[in-house]
Order: sequence, then structure tokens, then C-alpha cells
Amino acid sequence: MEKSKDQGYIVNWAPQEAVLNHPAVGGVVSEVWKIGLDMKDVCDRKIVEKMVNDVMVDQKEEFVQSAAEMAKVTNQSVNVGGSSYSNLDHLIEDIRIMSLKTPKTKIVFKE
Repeated sequence: MEKSKDQGYIVNWAPQEAVLNHPAVGGVVSEVWKIGLDMKDVCDRKIVEKMVNDVMVDQKEEFVQSAAEMAKVTNQSVNVGGSSYSNLDHLIEDIRIMSLKTPKTKIVFKE
């Protein structure tokens, strides 16, 4: 932490959505969804430099397009009729039905 105090700031917790939405964030590491690159746990300065250049310059348009598509699909899934929205409705209904089937325990206190 002492070596990097002039270059960054380490915190115990941060609001992830706010951080990722900040305009200073140019990319994230997620090769599977084509919105970032996987460094394979390598922290060599040259590799990091090349990957940052790839995300911010060489492959920028590809990542921007993939991120926009991911945002579109995500928004569709959480809106009414979307898969996440519907799945949450089903979960709530299943829990409601289970609670109706569970016998209520009556506690009687004797003096």
C-alpha cells in the first residue's frame, strides 16, 4: 500500500455500480463476455501496459460495442417480462405458496 499511495487508493468497500459507471473506467476484465481481457493473474508491467492499450485503443470499439450489447440484454432481463424479472416473480410466488403450506406452530405457555 505504501508503494502505491501516490498512484491509487485501496479501500475496504466501495459501491461497485457507482465505481463501474464512473467515466474514468475504460474497461473491466471479462474476456468471456468480450468486454475486457484476462491477464491470467500476471502483473508484469509490460503485459499490463499492453492490455490497457488493447482495451483503450486497439480494441476499444469492439469493447464499447460488446458493453453496449451487454447493457441492452441486462436491461431487458430486469424489465417487466424479462427473464430476471419473471424469475424473481416465480421465486416470490414459490415462497408464498410454501409459507401457506407450512403448518403454523402454536406455542402454549403453562403456568
